[in-house]
Amino acid sequence: MSLPEIKDIAEGTVFEWEKGRVTILVSRLRSHRDGRVTGRIRIRTNASGFSPHLHESDFNFSGPQARRTLAQNLAEDYADLTNWKETLEQLCVKMLEKLQEGEPTVEILSGDDAEPPPPLLPPFLIEGQPTIIYGERGASKTNFALLLAAMLQDEGLANEFEHIGPRARPAEVLFLDYESDLKTIRFLLSRIQRGMGTPQLGIHYRRRAFPLSDDIEQVKLILERTGAGLIIIDSLGMAAGGDLNATEPALRFWAAQRTLNMTTLIMAHTAKNTEDKRKTVYGNAYYENESKVIWEIRKSQEQDSSEMDIALFHRKSAPFQGYHKPIGLHFVYQGEGMNERLVVTPGRPQTVSDFLGLLSVRTQILELLKSGPKTAENLAEMIDRKTGHISKELTKLKSGNFVIQLGAQQWGLIQQESPTYQ
Repeated sequence: MSLPEIKDIAEGTVFEWEKGRVTILVSRLRSHRDGRVTGRIRIRTNASGFSPHLHESDFNFSGPQARRTLAQNLAEDYADLTNWKETLEQLCVKMLEKLQEGEPTVEILSGDDAEPPPPLLPPFLIEGQPTIIYGERGASKTNFALLLAAMLQDEGLANEFEHIGPRARPAEVLFLDYESDLKTIRFLLSRIQRGMGTPQLGIHYRRRAFPLSDDIEQVKLILERTGAGLIIIDSLGMAAGGDLNATEPALRFWAAQRTLNMTTLIMAHTAKNTEDKRKTVYGNAYYENESKVIWEIRKSQEQDSSEMDIALFHRKSAPFQGYHKPIGLHFVYQGEGMNERLVVTPGRPQTVSDFLGLLSVRTQILELLKSGPKTAENLAEMIDRKTGHISKELTKLKSGNFVIQLGAQQWGLIQQESPTYQ
């Protein structure tokens, strides 16, 4: 019996015998901790006298009994097509060999022409890398993700924000929605378009209820069809599936995401019951460990107000980049119903009281000194730090020519417009 031709496609891996007399598509392949390798198989034929579709089911590639049982069942109806015992044996052996081999090993040589992955939309999106943006419920994560999607389509929009962009290239966007619905996302996107005065915006939308790892072949097909350059996943919890504090769902999510080899923007929630000023991504540590870039998003809004301040804090940087200073945005909601608009303008996190305690000690010192000279003891009490710590920071700021030591142990600003420290 001849060996099959093997080809990788968006849906999975195709095994073909005798120019299509028997074709088996393998998808949703998964390795388990107990050694099992499972997946889904779809068996078809182009032989005359047979229906094209023969069989489809989940299958255990590492289980001899599963092969024998399926071979017997197929032989009862399709004995003339092939020796099913040998065909399934070849399928399992070749699939397991392919899984063990993985990607080919390549030699890497250092050189002056070596470059890091380029940005797609700095400082948030890097070509081919995953970014997580996490925050509490109501922090406008989805609005911000759609704003970035709009910037990838409208070059002028990205140029309106000093610390965002410029975009490297225009890019189609695939929005995988695990939390909302098409009508809501369309309204949010339209609200941005009206508020920012951009041309008509468009994204590719897919509503999902199953984990990314169970849907990865379909996502690849959509990417192939649309040519999307960015995937937005909203949000991580549903896309991972299972117990978010467990390791296996996290590893499955990142294994699936890695096969996409795509720029990915992942929305996530914060961990619960934390008293720390700096919150973390909810769930297993692997969610943060495997993401290349992480930003925390915070909001400040008065009750019943139509305005909102947003601050983004860079919590994890790619190994070839440094940390970016906090970025602020000011949201204003105007109009009602179908005429509602979202106007977004640059903001300054250091001027919003809710954000001040999240900034560096140096930034807090500079902002507090804008209201007048203060002693190190005054500043220590206001910032909730030890006086010795504040004194060291004041000495550093003095050497940078940002503050000056006055009489009565007081300190004052040399210049009002001081840079923001991370």
